[in-house]
Amino acid sequence: VWRVVKRARGTAEVRRLAIRRLIDAGVESPVLDANVLLGFVTQTSAAEIPIHLDGVLDVEAEQEFEAAINRRVFREPVAYITGTKAFRRVEVGVSTDVLIPRPETELLVESAMNILDSGGCSYVIDVGTGSGAIALALADERRTLQVVGVDRSYGAVRLASWNVRRLGFCDRVYSCLADGVQGFDLCDVLVVANLPYIRSGDIELLQPEIRYWEPISALDGGPDGLLEIRKLIDQLGGSMVRGVVLEIGANHGPEVVRLLQLAGFDRTDVHRDFSGFPRVVTAQRTISTPV
Repeated sequence: VWRVVKRARGTAEVRRLAIRRLIDAGVESPVLDANVLLGFVTQTSAAEIPIHLDGVLDVEAEQEFEAAINRRVFREPVAYITGTKAFRRVEVGVSTDVLIPRPETELLVESAMNILDSGGCSYVIDVGTGSGAIALALADERRTLQVVGVDRSYGAVRLASWNVRRLGFCDRVYSCLADGVQGFDLCDVLVVANLPYIRSGDIELLQPEIRYWEPISALDGGPDGLLEIRKLIDQLGGSMVRGVVLEIGANHGPEVVRLLQLAGFDRTDVHRDFSGFPRVVTAQRTISTPV
C-alpha cells in the first residue's frame, strides 16, 4: 500500500499560489487578503508577512490557509473568515448576523463625540447596534460614557453582548432587543444609528462580498433607502432627545435634514467622509431650561 505524504512547502510559494487564485476569482485586494489570512493562520501580523517568506509552512498550517483561501475565492469577506474586525481602537467579533464595520462609519463616531463633548447628554442609544462596534468605540474613547445598544436581531444582540463582555465594558455598555428607541427614557439622550440605507433596487448592484454574505436586513432601506431612518426619526419627534447622529447614503442628506427639522431639531449638519461623499447627518435640539 502506497501512502502519499504531503511535504511542507515554502511560505513564499504557498502565498504566491494563493494570490493567483484570488486574482482569478476577481478579488479586489488579493495581496492584502492573502497576507491577512496567512497572518491569521500563523498568528502573525499581516504587515509582517512579507518579511517572513523565507520559511516553510507546516502541513497543518498550509491546509488551514488553503481552507481560508477557498472561502475567500467564493467571495466570503475576510472578516467573516477571521471572525474579527478592527474598528477605531477596538477589535470586535463579527459573524454573518451583522454587517462588517467599515472605515466610513468612524465619521459617525467622531461626530457623536463632538456632540458629547459639548455637554448635555446623559447617555447614548446606539440603534441597530449590530456587532456593537459603534457603542464600544464610543465607550472606549469616552471613559465615563454609558451606552445602550439596541437591535431587532437576536443574533446581533447576542454577538454585541459577547463583544461587550470580551472587551470588558459590562459596567457601561448594555445590549438588548428593541425596535428603535421605543420604551426608553429619551431625556437628554444622544441617539446614534447606522441603519439600512441602500435602496432595494440597488442591492443586486453591490459587490458579491456584500450581497451574498452580509445580512440583507441590515442593508435594504426600502424603495428610497430611507424606510428605517424615517421610522426612527418619527419615534424621536416630540421627545427630549438632545441630539441625533445618522449614517446616510450619498444622496440622502437634504431629505434626512428636512425630516429632522420637522421632528424639532433646529441645528443640523451634513458631514462628508474621506472620499468626499455626504456620509453623516447630525442634528441637535435646543432645549430651554426653566428659570
